[in-house]
Amino acid sequence: MQANKVSTKDNETDREPFISVVIPNYDGKEYLKGCLSTLTSQTYKNFETILVDDASKDDSVDYVKKTFPSVKIIANKETRGFAISVNAGVKNSSGEYIALLNNDTEVESDWLEEFVAFANAHPEMGSCQSKILLFKEKDLINSAGNKLHYLGLSWCGEYREKDDGRFDKIKEIPYSSGAAMLIRKDLFISMGLFYEEDRMYHEDVELGWKLMIEGYKNYYVPTSIVYHKYHFSRNKKKYYYLETGRLINLFTNYQLKTLIILGPAFVIMEVGMIAYSLPTRWIGDKFRSYRYILKNLGDLLKKRKQIQRTRKILDKVIFRNFDGKIQFEEIDNPLLKGINPLFNVYFKILKALM
Repeated sequence: MQANKVSTKDNETDREPFISVVIPNYDGKEYLKGCLSTLTSQTYKNFETILVDDASKDDSVDYVKKTFPSVKIIANKETRGFAISVNAGVKNSSGEYIALLNNDTEVESDWLEEFVAFANAHPEMGSCQSKILLFKEKDLINSAGNKLHYLGLSWCGEYREKDDGRFDKIKEIPYSSGAAMLIRKDLFISMGLFYEEDRMYHEDVELGWKLMIEGYKNYYVPTSIVYHKYHFSRNKKKYYYLETGRLINLFTNYQLKTLIILGPAFVIMEVGMIAYSLPTRWIGDKFRSYRYILKNLGDLLKKRKQIQRTRKILDKVIFRNFDGKIQFEEIDNPLLKGINPLFNVYFKILKALM
């Protein structure tokens, strides 16, 4: 369902900033025709498209060169991961704004126009994300603003809900999905770009969290619409990166007082995650995430010190954007679901103590 459009003519300014659309790609040739074709049909014309190819083996680069010659291509010599690819695209861009877009998406013709209209009208914006619908079921939501649990788990907000008008209001969110987001280039750079040690997963969470700490707001913009060929995958590598990224975010972003008060809930969560990993044989990857934290503790302490030194907003204010319950149907950990009420009560106590 289409939300009421935001016309640039109704805004305080009708600026048309130059946008750099950055698309990371790894063996995504099958998706590129759909993705890049919809970009050529944009009503907003003042933009460039940058494809960052992460050493694909499926001839993605040759295909784009022949079929979409206007697309700027950055080709990594070896596979480096999502974060490094995005950062390379940003560093080689010319835009005032960066629009990140997954290669397995297709966008509405006014996708960029609506992003720009919103950015022009909201100078306090840190980042914003599109309404993301499922490509094969276009009446269902993929994400209407991502969610973030206070213990670091994140998920697609309103996943598989009907796009029936209930999610057509602009709202503040904890972070913008890297699948379809807009951010000012200079701000992105000042935040340190994506944390390259994460390689994949949780980079957008970390960015959104740091933006909130610095006093910026992340928004959901329902008039900017993207269709995502989404599937929730479960594999060992993903589990390791998700857990490592979650632990990094908790350790570096929270104030010390918050970390201390969070201690009991954190321990319960970790017991639950370990118990979940045992029958799936992911226990080794769970402990690898702990090993990563210990091995890189010195660097993470420096990262934490830098984030806390420039902090402008306290955790008790940021908490208003976090969730106390884990509510994503693809997370099928019965233990975590069973203690959800306890987590929610603990979160209310935490907010009162803060």
